[in-house]
Amino acid sequence: MVVLKFKYPDTEKTGLARSDERFNYGEEVVVKTDRGEELVKVLKSYEVDENSLSKFGLNEGELYSFLRLPTDEDRNKF
Repeated sequence: MVVLKFKYPDTEKTGLARSDERFNYGEEVVVKTDRGEELVKVLKSYEVDENSLSKFGLNEGELYSFLRLPTDEDRNKF
């Protein structure tokens, strides 16, 4: 599993999302968060397993979900 560390553009806060693919610093992706779908910027991608997550006090269910690369519609919406 890949964990994406991302930054919200409106608050400068960061979050974590699970993904099946890696992304580079600065790439935009759409993730599903508590606030709904959001366009965010990737800070880093980490290849992790369940044991690694538990060492940091996290489980997979606490991570947000990567949905897709942004479309033009996403960029206009956000």
